Amino acid sequence: MTTHRVVGLLCAVFGCNGGANAPQMVPIYDDAASEAAPLVPPPHAIACTIPYDHEEMNHMLALDECLGPSRSACWAGCESTCTTCGAGCASDAACEAHCLTERDTCKKTHCVDIHDQCRTALVRSWLSNKCDSVCPRFHACVVDCANNPSPDCQAKCDAMGTPACNPYRCDALLGAPERKTLDPRWRANDCDHVCGRVWQCAEAQCSKSSCVEAVKMYLPCVARVAGAGACGLAQAQSLCPEP
Repeated sequence: MTTHRVVGLLCAVFGCNGGANAPQMVPIYDDAASEAAPLVPPPHAIACTIPYDHEEMNHMLALDECLGPSRSACWAGCESTCTTCGAGCASDAACEAHCLTERDTCKKTHCVDIHDQCRTALVRSWLSNKCDSVCPRFHACVVDCANNPSPDCQAKCDAMGTPACNPYRCDALLGAPERKTLDPRWRANDCDHVCGRVWQCAEAQCSKSSCVEAVKMYLPCVARVAGAGACGLAQAQSLCPEP
């Protein structure tokens, strides 16, 4: 029975002229109307979000700032394309698998290219602005602040930086692998060869002193081998890994 038919019966008994006893137009559930309304299923969507470990990401971001906004924006683009692709799949499993594969390809190729471009620009800017020169002074200042703390000590260290040379990037960019191709000093000083000589020295010195691990003689040998200083091997052992 519909709402209007129920109210009509009530009006016949009590009257519907607005008196105190007049029935109120309270909606009444209509079984027939409800059954006639079609049930519209929610739109189907595939899970296109790229999973990642937040803790690991934060750790990696501290080592490589190019893993920040630029990569996040690229991943978001891959996810958006996947979502658009999946909207036309109509629950077709093969279609959805294709969309997810395209998302993964986007992440592994396009986003890796974006990251490489970011890294190249970052290291090239660091080198062209001669930012390496800031690092020894900054590190010495930080050590001095630790040994002789004062309220404004760290601020003095921070002031050594410039807009182009953030001293907090020193550790990451002194040992950036891109330097081997972007830093003209690497090729000019034949630093790959110099690196080999440093480790030959370290192994020989370690054998004499029974130090067990050649890496313990790395820095003493950097000080002894010609060209090692020009290559920056004392500040960046990562550029000269143990063979």
